[in-house]
Order: sequence, then structure tokens, then C-alpha cells
Amino acid sequence: MSAMRQNAIACASIQLLLYLPVVALMWFVAAGGENAEPEDLREVEWLRYAAPALLLSSAATIAATARGRPWWATVGLAVQVVIGAAVLRLALDDSVHSDGKLMVSAAVVWAFGLLAVEESFRDRRRA
Repeated sequence: MSAMRQNAIACASIQLLLYLPVVALMWFVAAGGENAEPEDLREVEWLRYAAPALLLSSAATIAATARGRPWWATVGLAVQVVIGAAVLRLALDDSVHSDGKLMVSAAVVWAFGLLAVEESFRDRRRA
């Protein structure tokens, strides 16, 4: 296995690790709490389905990267960006003071995915 592919796998794995607290928060918000209103829960119910989809697409990006399939890694990253953008929009709508932190956090997570895909394409061209 080439060093480029190892770098790509490492970046994709770091991205998956960075998604874990995000997914935990998504489940927490979707589950609501004792004082949650049913109308509010209906608005965020889609997070229950988006959370595992985010993890699965991240794992698919790792698998595609490891197998030397950069186009499939790109598809996995695209799914992550679409789901992440929807979650980010929901978070920014409810946020009062942490908009900048949310934006930077999303950019860092997506940057690791982009690095993984880019390294995967480089490895493919080199082979």
C-alpha cells in the first residue's frame, strides 16, 4: 500500500472520528427530552435517519479510499456534505452565539474528507 493511500485512509478515518460527536448530538436533538414539544420533535425527526447515513457514508469513503476507488470516495463525501449542510443549516437557525464555531467545525471536518479524496485521486494517477 502506497504512502498516499495510507494518508487518504488516515484523513478519512479522522473525519469519521470527528463525526462521532456530531452524530451523538444529532441523536440527542432528535430524541428531544422530557420537556420537548411534539411539534418541535417532528421538525427534527429526520435527524434520526440522517445520523446513521452520515456515519455510513463516512465509512464508505474510508472503504473506497482503501480499495483505491476515488470516484466512490467522492460520492461518499458528496453525501456527507449534503447531509452536513442540512444539519449545519438547522444548527445555525437555532444558534445565537456560536455561528462561527459551527462553520469552522464543519469546514475542518469536510477538509479532512476532501484531503482523503484528493490523496486517493493522486494515488490512482500515480499507479
